Amino acid sequence: TVGADTVSIDTAVVVRKYSALIGDGTSTTLTVTHNLNTQDAIVWVRDAATHTQVLADITANGVNTVQVTFATAPANNAYRVTVLA
Repeated sequence: TVGADTVSIDTAVVVRKYSALIGDGTSTTLTVTHNLNTQDAIVWVRDAATHTQVLADITANGVNTVQVTFATAPANNAYRVTVLA
């Protein structure tokens, strides 16, 4: 709806997105806080330098967080995670 001074977005029909760089060089499991208030999310991980998709185990462990697990700890800010809801 659009009013004189306000706009509200119906999140039931508009996709919301959160993105962040992840990796610390030591942890194989990283928790990403997206604050999108749903476990019904699509999570995509890509290499921050080459932009190629990276395979990882993803767990929606809360309505505002996902857990991303790698076989090997990624370097500092090596990957970019995007959460769509």
